[in-house]
Amino acid sequence: MKFLQNMLVFWKDTWQESKVLFLAEMAGTFLALFSAFLLGFSSGEYLALVFMLYNLSNVLLIYTSYIRGNAWMIFMMSSFLLLNIYGLMNLYI
Repeated sequence: MKFLQNMLVFWKDTWQESKVLFLAEMAGTFLALFSAFLLGFSSGEYLALVFMLYNLSNVLLIYTSYIRGNAWMIFMMSSFLLLNIYGLMNLYI
């Protein structure tokens, strides 16, 4: 229960700090979750959409991580972005 309370306080604080960053982080997170859902529950016909949604998610999270100064998140999301671009190239080339 304490964890849930801490998460709610964190979300409230980040919302008050910057509504734009909060919404961008939320959108990036939900895009990544939706992409993972598509990837996990489809038979591969949505791969192009999955890669594009993951890329949009990565760009949003790189932006918000840069503004917040979170270097490891920037590194991770940039790595995912490059891997997804490579995946899209393999899909179409």
